Amino acid sequence: MKDQRSSKYTRLQRVFALLAVIALIGLSVATLLVAILGSWRQDGLFVRLMAATIFVPILLWLFMWAVGGLPGKRNVASFTQDKEEEGMDHAEKMARAMGSKAVPASERREAGGRIRTVVLDIGGVLVGFDFHDFIMGKVHDEEMTKRVIKASVHNPYWKEYDRGYMSSEEIMDHFCESDPEIADILRSTFADIDGMLTHRDESIPWIQALERAGYRVLVLSNYSSRALDGCPDANDFLAYVDGGILSYRDHLIKPDEEIYRLLMERYDLKAEETVFVDDTQANIDAALAIGWSGVTWHTREQTYEELHALGVNW
Repeated sequence: MKDQRSSKYTRLQRVFALLAVIALIGLSVATLLVAILGSWRQDGLFVRLMAATIFVPILLWLFMWAVGGLPGKRNVASFTQDKEEEGMDHAEKMARAMGSKAVPASERREAGGRIRTVVLDIGGVLVGFDFHDFIMGKVHDEEMTKRVIKASVHNPYWKEYDRGYMSSEEIMDHFCESDPEIADILRSTFADIDGMLTHRDESIPWIQALERAGYRVLVLSNYSSRALDGCPDANDFLAYVDGGILSYRDHLIKPDEEIYRLLMERYDLKAEETVFVDDTQANIDAALAIGWSGVTWHTREQTYEELHALGVNW
């Protein structure tokens, strides 16, 4: 049910916008006719029509702002939020920075072959994500590491955290409920997650090489706000991509089809011109099911070879 919210509100916005355009056209025509006929002098009809012509667009803007905020998406009415930049946390600032350092169009040549857009997962592809080593470094015991992993990373609520419907406090409560005996260890382990995601030196040069070769580079990742805010050094590549979706912002996660559809709609992608790189086979299978090409990441060399085989060259 939650996965359907984004498309539901998108359709609602479109219907409302269409009705508003029709109403505006009708009001404009009526206002013109009343002005020409001169009947406004008798009953004030012209003034009322002019007022309606002014206030309908305002009401439309307010509606789009309200509805757009429900599924967590930005829209044309969101520009006022830019004034809040100074009060934003690191996660929001990083998300808004996506694309700010992307290779400019003037430096990009035309991509050859069928593929035009390369979509990349983050954890395990653009950044290292070894939660076992991270937790082991905190608890220094293999059996306790397995226990912490079971209560946290393998907890069913982990996906809901990536979906953006839970706060850090709420997800930690669920971790502790699953194994109350180690509640203190769980809380101390995740008090500071810097180091759970690790920087990969090759990621930014790879993104830039793809862009210079003419490809649009987007990210599509199950990502919590904590993962973004808590590992700033690992996430520096985000400023170099052309955009993308981080799951917590749109309340959708892979491998649900809706998140792939949303990326296609938002960036006007053609399925046959899109390739997805992810380290989880289920996420690749979902991409293949809607007509994308896909490469399952095992190693950097293997991934590059499979991309080259698809005609993606840089």
